Amino acid sequence: MIYNGIELPDPYKREFSRLVNTRKGKRNCESKKVKEYSIFYYNYTDEMGKRHQISTGKTTLKESKEEIIRRFENGTLLGTKNPQITFELFSQPFWVWDTCPIVKRKLRRDGHFSMDHCKNNRYQMEKHISPTFDHLYLNKITNQMIENWLDDLNNKELNYKTINNLLGIMRQMMEEGVRQNLITKNPCDGVVGYYIDKRFSMRNSFTIEQIRSLFEKTWDDKMSYVCCVLSSETGMRLGEIRGLMVEQIKEDHIEVNYSWNDVQGRKTTKNGLTRNIPITPELRDLILSISPEKGLIFTLNGTKPVKDTTITNVLKKEMEKRGMKYDGKKLSFHSFRKFYNTLLLVNNIQGDLIRSIMGHQSIDMTFHYLDNSKTKQDKELINGVINTIGWTNPYKEEDEQPLLFDLREVS
Repeated sequence: MIYNGIELPDPYKREFSRLVNTRKGKRNCESKKVKEYSIFYYNYTDEMGKRHQISTGKTTLKESKEEIIRRFENGTLLGTKNPQITFELFSQPFWVWDTCPIVKRKLRRDGHFSMDHCKNNRYQMEKHISPTFDHLYLNKITNQMIENWLDDLNNKELNYKTINNLLGIMRQMMEEGVRQNLITKNPCDGVVGYYIDKRFSMRNSFTIEQIRSLFEKTWDDKMSYVCCVLSSETGMRLGEIRGLMVEQIKEDHIEVNYSWNDVQGRKTTKNGLTRNIPITPELRDLILSISPEKGLIFTLNGTKPVKDTTITNVLKKEMEKRGMKYDGKKLSFHSFRKFYNTLLLVNNIQGDLIRSIMGHQSIDMTFHYLDNSKTKQDKELINGVINTIGWTNPYKEEDEQPLLFDLREVS
């Protein structure tokens, strides 16, 4: 049986017989009579190779063919109560702002769900979930498949937090499948994510000796060098540095109010707040030495920032030259941020000032430094701590060449 170029099961007739009561004569005497009738069936082989004999419930060939087509269109050819639907088809509306049932329900009940979070979930789903589950029927996804998937993610060296977030995304989607009666049980139930000991960060901080070793000489790639020095002396995240524009570089500080995401482009910072980070004159001069007249600083074409992998690959090579290992977990680009935070802590900088500069928030955080480091004393204090590193610009002679513009006119 062919329908729209697709081969469907052929219906066939099965004969049955049953006894029926009949009335006979004036005394209403009842007698039994055998009556013949037929029902159309079809054979169906599921994705596991098991053969099923299924009734259409129809007594004519035309009706039975129409029933098979109807079941094919709504995914119930196996004759189950719930439609057979692939994960690929099921996932189409998820994490799309206007169609995602989870987002729509949460907003309808006065909850909060940001567009950025929705887009990020979609990106993560397409990158890490869909390749594994798209070809499977929703009701065939098992608990063990979820466990194996988590192991595969770990083998790809994703960090535990990312893996747990992916499990959370999958759990929400499958729970929606239960809510829509597409599956009877969430296969993520009982699956435990990776344990993260919050007492200790997975990433280590660079030591002052390592920082000095890294930055005492020029690198093959100056842009990556500036990016890494900037993070080590400001604690800026890689996304914030990639989204940094000339207009954000002020006379004695950097105004951090944007970040770059490869999916969403330029967006607000992680907590949505603007923070001002003091910088030394020497660091400012280094940044200016690679800055265009306006727009993005860390860019090759002027429209998009340099790729994060370009920077991290250069860092990895420079670390290897100095006997350090970039493993992405213990030591990575993010270790510069932890180094800066640790440096401020060991030099007894007040916690509220550190949190505001780093862009951290906590329930008991005061807002004394909400417009942080705006006083001259705060800036001098931070710069004094940075100077203890002993960093000097190895590009100084090169950077002393006259600039084609004066950034102070911009800022």
